Amino acid sequence: MASNACGDPALTLARLLDYSLHKGSKDNMTALCVCFRNGKGYGDIGNGLIAGRYVDYASDDKFKKAYIAFAKSHGVEEEELSNLIPRPKTRTKPGLERQFSGVLSQLKGADRSLLLAMISPTATEAEAKKVENANATKDSAHK
Repeated sequence: MASNACGDPALTLARLLDYSLHKGSKDNMTALCVCFRNGKGYGDIGNGLIAGRYVDYASDDKFKKAYIAFAKSHGVEEEELSNLIPRPKTRTKPGLERQFSGVLSQLKGADRSLLLAMISPTATEAEAKKVENANATKDSAHK
């Protein structure tokens, strides 16, 4: 995790919780990070909600209700919440990258990019060809 460290402890904790979910955790999770810093200006920050992943579970009504209730308990109304929810960054079809995770974990660089481009619903044929050409160029340079 140190290699992906960032200056925002909340984001680091969110990454840790996402990693736990990725590994299959089904438990409720709470994370706390204590940073010992100069406390000047602390009161100016205030208390805020950092919205977690929603899109992956939006079809589950029970999850939806709990998510909205949690946001309201932190002073965030449903209309405002939609602006805080992180948008998915994955380019692949839901679950498709997971199906290829064994292969993806073994591939590096251009090979991995090529497979991701091939399974991406948003990738055009030209984009996939561009990645394939880059891969071919890389392979010929190593010969």
